[in-house]
Amino acid sequence: MVSNTHRANPAATGKDTHVVRAGRFLALQLMAFVVCATTFAQQPQTGTAVVAGRVMDQVSGRPVGGAVVTIVQALTAPRPGASGAPASPPPAPARRAVAVTNDEGRFVFRDLPEGSYAISSGYPGLAPGAYGRRRPGGLSRNLTVAEGARVNDVAIAMWKLGAISGMVRDDRGEPVVGIAIRALRKVINGGRVEFSFTDGGGEVTDDRGRYRMSGLAPGTYVVTFFNATQSAALTTVDAYQSAVAAGTSAALMRGAIETGALNLSK
Repeated sequence: MVSNTHRANPAATGKDTHVVRAGRFLALQLMAFVVCATTFAQQPQTGTAVVAGRVMDQVSGRPVGGAVVTIVQALTAPRPGASGAPASPPPAPARRAVAVTNDEGRFVFRDLPEGSYAISSGYPGLAPGAYGRRRPGGLSRNLTVAEGARVNDVAIAMWKLGAISGMVRDDRGEPVVGIAIRALRKVINGGRVEFSFTDGGGEVTDDRGRYRMSGLAPGTYVVTFFNATQSAALTTVDAYQSAVAAGTSAALMRGAIETGALNLSK
């Protein structure tokens, strides 16, 4: 009589259990190796190049001590491989470093790999500086560094921010309280002169009619006011109503924005 019943062999079962456990342990080791290899590959590159320079006040020519200088490496896109060949591996994370200038405005970055770098600086009360920038808010450019190079003449200019203050009075000489004051910066856009709202500053007059707008980049400004209710002399109101009736109020307001004054003599 043939029996189809199979009995488990305790010895064989134990052996299989050890094999399964050994396989799981090996898989965990392989996973840990892959994680470590990936983490290592994502570390920023290092090199032998050195970049040093100085941060200066463009107006006074004095060094800016305590400025925070940041250098960031520009990444290059991975190149596609030939037909049927895998693409080149993605580049390592961009190298980024920060330094603080000494009393002479000097800074230095070491162990940099070859590549293209953007260098910028910041300091409270000064317009941000960058390598290649020649005016406040102007364009900057990257610095190309070769492997093992020694670049010691990087110059970064910064500009002291200004302030505009004053007082607003009505036609009777009384201070105007709570009126919004705005400084519009003169810019050139497409060869045309415009006044930018984004580059200026804004404030509200205090109980004495005074205002002060700080943190302004060097430049030419027009100070204007905005208020829902404004006081004006009767002669001014009559002249403006006459301009509206004659259809010349648009040109009148355009002249007020460009010159900062309402010219009613015409």
